[in-house]
Amino acid sequence: MYATAAAGLALTVGCGSEAPTRIEIAAHYVPACSPAAQDAPPQLELTALGDFDRSNDSVAILASDASLRSLDLPATTRAAQLQTLGAGGFWGSGALGAHNRLPILLWPRARACALARFDAADPNAASAEPGAWTLGASGRLETLLAAGPVGADRSVEWTFVDLNDAAASPLGLDARSQRQQASLSELGDELVLAGGLDAASGAASRGAAIFDPALGRFTDESPSLAVARARHAALGLPGGQSLLIGGVSDAGEALSSVEVLSRDGPRFSRLFELLERPRVEPRAVLLGPNRILVGGGYGLDAAGARTPLDTVEFLSTDLTDVAELPLSLPPAAFDRAFVALGSGAALAVGGCAAGVQGDADVDCVPCDGGCVSRAVWWIDPLGRSTLLDQLPLALSVAAPKLVAGTGGSPWIIADGRLGRFDPWLARFVPVEAGRSASGARVLGDPVSIRPGLFAWLEANADGVELVGFYHSQRGPFAQDVAPLLVGSADGVVPHSPPTLDDGGVRLEYSAATGLELAGAAAVVSIADTDYAAFTLELSSSSGAPPLLQLVGASGEPVDAAFGGLDCPWPDDENEPAPDPRAPVRLRVQRDRDRVRLERLENGIALEPRPEPCQRSLPERVGIQLVGTPAGPTVLGRIEIRRSVD
Repeated sequence: MYATAAAGLALTVGCGSEAPTRIEIAAHYVPACSPAAQDAPPQLELTALGDFDRSNDSVAILASDASLRSLDLPATTRAAQLQTLGAGGFWGSGALGAHNRLPILLWPRARACALARFDAADPNAASAEPGAWTLGASGRLETLLAAGPVGADRSVEWTFVDLNDAAASPLGLDARSQRQQASLSELGDELVLAGGLDAASGAASRGAAIFDPALGRFTDESPSLAVARARHAALGLPGGQSLLIGGVSDAGEALSSVEVLSRDGPRFSRLFELLERPRVEPRAVLLGPNRILVGGGYGLDAAGARTPLDTVEFLSTDLTDVAELPLSLPPAAFDRAFVALGSGAALAVGGCAAGVQGDADVDCVPCDGGCVSRAVWWIDPLGRSTLLDQLPLALSVAAPKLVAGTGGSPWIIADGRLGRFDPWLARFVPVEAGRSASGARVLGDPVSIRPGLFAWLEANADGVELVGFYHSQRGPFAQDVAPLLVGSADGVVPHSPPTLDDGGVRLEYSAATGLELAGAAAVVSIADTDYAAFTLELSSSSGAPPLLQLVGASGEPVDAAFGGLDCPWPDDENEPAPDPRAPVRLRVQRDRDRVRLERLENGIALEPRPEPCQRSLPERVGIQLVGTPAGPTVLGRIEIRRSVD
């Protein structure tokens, strides 16, 4: 009961706008976390999202128990947010799909939720072999797929979760998918289970299996890899391919090869020898559209002994070459974790530093043969590392897990505890998510489904659970209704560690003074969003106006900088001297390939208005602000609208 809350309301659009379009909205509570009938929130707030501004036309208050209906929404609606009002605390978001249908899953606020449970014969044994469990996801396909050994015979059993309604469907046993230590990643509109240990021989396998989310099952195909591999990393690439990295061969040797799987080419698999060091159990992270980070893992000697690796390698996504020279992050540690920060940067965290011993002056969290490394590194887009504050003791475990989040704030899962990275403080902070940390252990790697949602497999006192955590509604069409930088820096992300003065570079935020930028290396982005037409207004209390850099929606660079010599801010030499206590108001308006920079007085552009600058721009862009060499620029507020006057 009350597992589904479907809402309907006719919304009208303003005078002169396009006629509304009919869209079906279906909102479902996550079944395992839905409120009881007597506790169900009475009302929901619906916000339609797209390339338009928030208004009375796009916001409505709905009854949470309304029957399923089609709605008249603004014609350019591309997504929607839904949240409960008053007590109850549920929220969610969804994107417009096929047949003008927009599903929204309602998650509890600030609380993780178990989506499925596995009947593991012995949860303690399950936690001792986390690599035996497999988890894959696709936010684009609204799919979660998980598997692990269950029952007395420890056969691998699969569960499929449709994230349109969070319905979990056990798939039972499949002879082709009985491999442990395999990878599961996106491959076009499907997921591919690649390699792993053969159930009969225990050696690495060349086998692969294709899961079709539309059918909710594995297909009858049995493609093969170029080489047998297990304990490898896997990534879904922007072009729809899947990339397998490193691992161990059927002869028990560490691999330095990478393998591209594709459904479109003449061959299913292509092999490249690109890694400088052979790696077993490496970690791989996609850093924007052009670069891949490969780090961690271990090598094997002739006797099979493991040696952790401290180097990080960078590959180009077209696999023609390495992107940068390797980077060393000592000390070497097993199970080091990596995650993308956005804008080409990454974080690296901890692991078990074998052979490192604590002393009376150093806190040592013991792990297998050494101490837990509490080190945290920020790796910038140029491949340079900065050592940050140590992990808090509460988040220091031998096998930390990192997963991407919104706002440039990745999350750490430290056994049963959660923490979040604050990019402006440059450190992790523990977060309460309504789950017990006692005896819990993460199995395998967590998966990011979309910017505000991730999931992981956890062994705890209740068995093995597939857990989801929805922590933010922020996404490409997010509307920053309140000005940014007022009271917090949420929504604005630094590209490098904040610094007060580093060779003429200044990048700092304070709630009292605002955002300070100085030098071309001081760069911030508006987080998680992209725009077609937009109006950007800045309030500057001191310094020269910043440069504006527009990038492709996926982060690809575009030759589109504004505010410099070839497209300057309007000159104010003929204007009266401004009141030094009053902020300077600046405005940018982008409409297709035309960008106009203006100064404002009392909210009105100073005349004569400058001619727009012409640039060849992609349809959708991200927004970055860059410091200048003329000294610190101090911004007190940023306002963004998805329209132009």
